[in-house]
Amino acid sequence: IRNLDGVPCNDRHKANIMYLRNKYISINNEMGLIMRKGRPPFTLNEEKRLTELSDMKQPLDILQKNFSIPISDEEINTLLNQKSFNYSLIGFRDSPKANLRAIVGVGDVDNADHVMVYTPGMTSTVSDSIIGKGTEWGKETKNAENVLREANKLINDDFNKNLGKLDEFGNTVQKSKVAAIVTLDYDAPQWDNIHTPSHSVLSEEQAEKGGKHMSSLYDGIQAVHRKDPHLVATGHSYGSTTMGNGLSGSTAPDEAIGVGSPGLGTNSSSKLNMFPGHVYIGSAPGDIVAGSSWFGDDPSLNPF
Repeated sequence: IRNLDGVPCNDRHKANIMYLRNKYISINNEMGLIMRKGRPPFTLNEEKRLTELSDMKQPLDILQKNFSIPISDEEINTLLNQKSFNYSLIGFRDSPKANLRAIVGVGDVDNADHVMVYTPGMTSTVSDSIIGKGTEWGKETKNAENVLREANKLINDDFNKNLGKLDEFGNTVQKSKVAAIVTLDYDAPQWDNIHTPSHSVLSEEQAEKGGKHMSSLYDGIQAVHRKDPHLVATGHSYGSTTMGNGLSGSTAPDEAIGVGSPGLGTNSSSKLNMFPGHVYIGSAPGDIVAGSSWFGDDPSLNPF
């Protein structure tokens, strides 16, 4: 269930952490068994297997930096009984033959009133953009945190203005909760594959493939949420094109935001399953990506 859309994010996190734990232990045990034979030099088969195991361990090492692995029974029970998490590992695909992919939640996604799903673009990687180096999270995770911080300021101001008042249903106004998901569940183009047709930033192929994952993620969040959340899809650069492809296959998001976008794959809000006026575009003067119109007309000039 760890990568299954339609399962609550908190449960996916627990399943992913336990999978991470068990796989880590299995790899370390096998490597230790080979090393304990006490010979280098190793046989060719042993050297090959150690290399394979090292490659398998690398993505786990990246994730373990910010998601600690429970060791004792007490630590496992604490994880499994916890109701919510500040950060959650909602999904990851760790094949050593492909770029590491991951989906990370910031805040209590399952119970938030407003949920932002953010897709980064070209040159993004899980290690740098999401997990980060040293003691800090990656730049895209920090970007999501900044958005949530500003959103909470607005929510607090609104709540204080309406303190003690009743909502449209006659209930006392409650403070809204916000959360975000940062998802790199596709092969974001990199500079070193710009001449590879299937993975080039000049091709929409990876945005189309990633869009299918996005559609499923959007629908899954909607399906298991405690209520109908205000779901906002966002994407930057090539990630906005991936977002656009995802929106075309889902009716779950309520709003969409593209920043520095080379195009959303369409110029029609209806093809994005959006009502008019619910698609917002951010661009800066002189941004050659946003003005390229590579995947459709310049979205900043289109009245969605």
